[in-house]
Formats: sequence, structure tokens, C-alpha cells
Amino acid sequence: MPDSGLAEILKNAQAFYQCGAYVDAAKSLEAALKIDPTSVENWYYRGVALQKMEEHAAAITCFREALAFSPDSFEPVHDLGVSLQAINRNVDALACFDKAVSLNQKSFEAYLNRGIVYSKLGNYKAELENYDVAQILRPDDETLLMNYGVALLQTGQFAKAVVHFQRVLKLDAYTEYARGLLLHAKMMCCDWSGLNQELLSLRVEISEGIPCIDPFYLLGLSDSMPDQLQVAKKFTEKHYSRSSVTLGGSQKYSHNRIRIAYLSADFHEHATAFLMVELFELHDKSRFDVIGISFGENDRSVMRKRLEASFETFIDVSAKSDKEIADIVRALEVDIAVDLKGYTTDARPGVFAYRPAPIQINYLGYPGTMGAKFIDYLIADQFIVPEDHQRFYAEKIVYLPGSYQPNDTRREIGDKPHSRDDIGLLDKDFVFCTFNNSYKITPQFFDIWMRLLQEVSNSVLWMLSKSPEQEKNLRKEAEIRGISGDRLIFAPHMELKSHLRRLQLADLFLDSLPYNAHTTTSDALWAGLPLVTCVGTTFAGRVAGSLLNAAGIPELITTSLEQYEQLALDLATNPTKLLTLRQKLKVTSRESALFDSKQFSKHLESAYITMWEAYQADASPAHIWVK
Repeated sequence: MPDSGLAEILKNAQAFYQCGAYVDAAKSLEAALKIDPTSVENWYYRGVALQKMEEHAAAITCFREALAFSPDSFEPVHDLGVSLQAINRNVDALACFDKAVSLNQKSFEAYLNRGIVYSKLGNYKAELENYDVAQILRPDDETLLMNYGVALLQTGQFAKAVVHFQRVLKLDAYTEYARGLLLHAKMMCCDWSGLNQELLSLRVEISEGIPCIDPFYLLGLSDSMPDQLQVAKKFTEKHYSRSSVTLGGSQKYSHNRIRIAYLSADFHEHATAFLMVELFELHDKSRFDVIGISFGENDRSVMRKRLEASFETFIDVSAKSDKEIADIVRALEVDIAVDLKGYTTDARPGVFAYRPAPIQINYLGYPGTMGAKFIDYLIADQFIVPEDHQRFYAEKIVYLPGSYQPNDTRREIGDKPHSRDDIGLLDKDFVFCTFNNSYKITPQFFDIWMRLLQEVSNSVLWMLSKSPEQEKNLRKEAEIRGISGDRLIFAPHMELKSHLRRLQLADLFLDSLPYNAHTTTSDALWAGLPLVTCVGTTFAGRVAGSLLNAAGIPELITTSLEQYEQLALDLATNPTKLLTLRQKLKVTSRESALFDSKQFSKHLESAYITMWEAYQADASPAHIWVK
């Protein structure tokens, strides 16, 4: 073909690219490369078009072809890193960005993307160092400021994160997800200044359909079921709308056993693992082929080894892309895929968006609806999701008897700390405690706690320490309410068995809303510590009540703030009543439904069989009640 023909092809490719017709642009450039296969520019731009189409494997090939002819060309090196990063090949991507920076030390994008890769590799110090350089080059870039703020959150620098997100909103008040991140950062360090106005702005933006908050962060800020459903749906539609590229979930497999895959980033020392591990071990392997698929870190702990041993097949996919993981699930012919992450940290809902399994479930990790068309069921119980709440969930509800939460009856309670003396508590004090994460502490409940300290002489409030700013702010809030800040005692993180032991040294656990204690409730009850809760409206606000019911102590459940405060005061000022309750908890809880792991596994397996049989019979997913 003459040069004029090639020129015409390239002209068409450029026109297609500029109007967003990337498929046609890639085809035109493919034709051009047949004429001139040595063109660095054409290889590069075909890679860019494929990258826009999220065809990253093909894009990587194009960028490498370009680099074969021009090894030190900045653009192919940089964009090769972008595509490698997109499919989770982060070590290789980092090498590309290192080279890109060496080729162009004034490239904002190279420093930004190298920071993003360091984040995925868990090196937050290096991430922030790269963002610092990028900020010199482009100080008001919205994406950079957002990423910087998230990195500060991940490193526990909550007050600095607040400043960053405030700056983002000052530049653009409707920056996507910035308001939610700002509120979460403020709640993490218990900075409640301007909180009511911020929450009002959040509600307005949600009502207007503005993508202002991540679904998970909303759980700790709102008790509105309609808002939680709407935010989850919008989030899913925006980030995980893959209907045109699904692998198809309509296949019916003929296995001797139902094949179940649990997918999580938390198969290590993590709250989810502490709850789930015995369930994995107890699954009836004669009826179920149980697979673990891990996309999180391998901490090489005793828990990790126990988890790996609990599955018949365990696969580490931490270096693979969502599509590659979905392909693995599909190739394994999984009947039921269980998402243990939802929208929590390190979640991979993009895997499920490809529909790799015929039946897909949201369970345990994310306490709420995912609002996703690709999730069929949510596992709950009748306390957590009353039947008149079903309309606020995109999934069909699986109702387990007792509670939805599994437990590990093999978890050990340590022998240290031996006494209150070991951890800075006085024997004469009445110790209220709340070991909820700091974002679950609200001014409304803190008001109640301070009134309790006022009413109960020689009492203290024992809390989990998250940051120096959190401690400072809570002590200041106590002083505002007439309570000495010294009566707030902050506890560091401890390994589980030591944490369970120290819980036994407290007198009464105070729960909060709109996000209850979840694993923390089971920890307290396992340790023999009574917990007072107030029932909310959402899934996240009803878990503690579910667990107390299953433990056989429903008398610790209240339904109003007045009841909650009165019950806590009554127990704190009536030693005989509290002792009787602790003795009851010690005798009955271990024999209760909450800690009957064998029966729990049978109930869950019954649910799996019911949904599998419905699918085999071509029935659509429907609510399931396990008897």
C-alpha cells in the first residue's frame, strides 16, 4: 500500500481515538502496523487504545514491542507500568515507573503512579515520598490530594488526612468521595468539630445522587437503610459495571460434591479469620469441596497455616488481576463463590462482577447490602434483617437460626496480663470499656458515657488507642462535659489471646451506634464480659443484639438510648446484679448457639444446599429460612 494509504489509516485512527472509538482506533493501528511493523509510535498508540478498552494484556504486548525498537522512550515505559499495575503485577509495574522517573524526573504522572504502586505493595512511606515530589510538580491536583489523604489514613495520620480532604473540598466541593473520606478521617481521630453540618451536607449529596462516600464509611455515619442501599448501588454501578464482559454464570456443573470457594484478603491474623477458621475445618468434606482463594498478605503466622490446612485447595492470587482471579474461579468450576470482603479494605468486588460462579454470596466481612446485581444472597439472621427490612437489600436474605456469625471455639485466652496492675488500671475502680474502633464512637454515645462516669464514683472508661490525636480529642471532649481527661484510659493493640485476657479485667462493655461491636462482641462474651448494646435499624447496628440473643443473654439488649443508659447505670451500681450476670454468662454462653460451631456449620451447609438445588432447578434466588 502506498504511503498515502498508510497516512489515511493513521488519520482515521486518530479520529477514532479522539471521539472515544477505541476499538476502531486499535483496528486501524493494527492495519498500519502490518504496513510498518517497526513504528514505535503506532505500537505505542495501539497500546494506549487497548489500555482505554481495559485490554491490558494486549496493551502490554504493544508497549513492549514499542520498547524493543526504542528502549528509552518515556511514554511506552510509563504506560507499560500503568497496564501492569492494572492487572496487579505491581513489582513489574514498579520497575517501569522507576525507569520512567529516571527518564523524566519532572513527570508528575510517573511519581503519582509510582506512589500508587507502592501503596498496593504496602510501602506507605515510599508512597508518601513519591506524592511529596508529585505535589511540588502539581500542588493542587485533585487525584494526588485524594491519594495523599488516603495514604495518611492508612498510616494512622488521621489529623493530617483531615487537612488534605478539606483542601480537596475547598478546590471542588463535589469531588467524588472526598466528603466521605473527610468524615471518616475526622471520626478516626474523634474530631467532631462541625460534624452535624458535615453530616447534613452528606445527606443532601446522597439524596442528589452525588458519589460522595464509600459504602463502608457510610455504615459508621448513618442509620438510614435507604441511604445505605442507594450509596451501595451507585458505587457498584460506577466501579463494577461489567455486564458486557462477564464470564457468564449460567453453567450447571455435575460434581459429586458442591464446590464452594471462599474469597478474602483476610486469610491471616485478622478478625474475619478468627471467626471463620473453625467453620472451614468443620465443613462436611464428603458433601462439599471447599476452596480458599486468598488475595491478601501471607503473614506466615500460625493462623495462616491453620487456614491453609482447613481447605482442600488453597490458592494465593495476591499478584493477579480481578479478571485473572475470576478466570481461576471459573476454571475450578466453582458452584458457590463467597465474598468475605464486600467493600471493606482490600476488597476485590471486581472479581465477582465478572460473574465467575453461578451462585455468589456476600458474607460476614461487609455488614450491609452490596447493592450489586452480581451478588445473589446475603447471609444474616432474623434479628439482623427483619422481614420488613428486606426491601432495603439488593440480595436475597439467607436466615440462619441463632446468629449469622460463626465462632472459633478453639481460640485461647492467655494468662497475661495477670492483673489490672499490669495494664495501669486500679482494682478499686469500676472499669467501663469500649474496644470499638474509634470511627464507631459518636458524640451522642460519648455524652452517655460521660454521664455514667459522673454517676458512678471511682469509674473509668477504658478504650482502644488509635492515635495521639484521638486520645487528645477524647480527653478534651471529656473535659468539656465536666469529666477529667485522666478518667479515660487508652489501651494499645494486643495479640488476640492477650486481648481476650485483658477483657476479663473490665467490668462492663459499652457498645455504640450506628455501628455496633461485631467480632468485638463475640470476643467480650467469650471472655465472660457483659456487654450492653442498643439496637439500631441497619445491619451494622443490629449485630451485637443478634449475638447477645444467640448467647442466651437478651437482657443486655436495649431499644432506646434511655434504656441503654439506665441499664448500664443499674449494672454499674448494683454489684450483686452484675456478678449474677457474669456468672450466668460464664455458665451458659459456652453452651449457647453462638459458640456451637458444629451446629452452625450444619445450618450454613443447609443454606448452601438449598440455594444450589434452587439453581439446579432453574429457580431464581429467593429468601431462605434455615430451620
